[in-house]
Amino acid sequence: KPDAVSDADVRRVYEADKATRFGTPERRTVERITFPDLADAQAAAAKIAAGTTFEALAAERGLAEKDIAFGTFAKSELIDAAVADAVFSLAQGVASGAVEGRFGPVIVRVTAIEPASVKPLEAVSAEIRQGLARSAAQNQINDVHDRIEDGRLAAKPLAEIATALGLSAQTIAAVDQAGNDKNGQPVPGVAGNTALLNAIFASDVGADNEAIRLSDGGYEWFDVRGVDPAHERPLADVRDQVLVRWREDA
Repeated sequence: KPDAVSDADVRRVYEADKATRFGTPERRTVERITFPDLADAQAAAAKIAAGTTFEALAAERGLAEKDIAFGTFAKSELIDAAVADAVFSLAQGVASGAVEGRFGPVIVRVTAIEPASVKPLEAVSAEIRQGLARSAAQNQINDVHDRIEDGRLAAKPLAEIATALGLSAQTIAAVDQAGNDKNGQPVPGVAGNTALLNAIFASDVGADNEAIRLSDGGYEWFDVRGVDPAHERPLADVRDQVLVRWREDA
């Protein structure tokens, strides 16, 4: 139950994860001009130092605005470490010097900065409580799983194991691979459970079956107690169905 999670545990998780899980890193919008070699980049950087604007330098090289637009990035998203260091050391609107990047020399300029932010504890406490409660529940389920497996290793029947653990075991008189009983009616808890039905019909009487892992984190166990081979049912058992089919055909 999420309400059973203590405030101290919620704060502990928040403090540990706030930078990565609940925070948004600083992001910067970058423009860049690429150069064929470092000497060319250094000459261009000298022009900027002497007063040439970044836009004028781009125009000299025949570059339009779309050609110099690089994108908006967090530092971790820039795979070129030299360029990342340059971008995140610049003031907004200031061009860098020549940067010898992984993919060739560049000059970069930051045009916008989105500051890092962290969601307050109040905004995420419910999410943290739910996660901690689910983790605790999964630990309890895993403990029950181990106790059931211990009982199976001791060759105890499933019904006996269930009773000892305060669980319920469902006894199914008969089920076909479609999940229906002998009268063609869906068996509650089994019909539609494709994983369980496939496992049942791949097993045999007395086989040691592994637990089926459920999508919600739980488990399901079964034992096959008997097999009724496929056969034609006698007319007396299906007379009503035959009459319905005959009327439909008629």
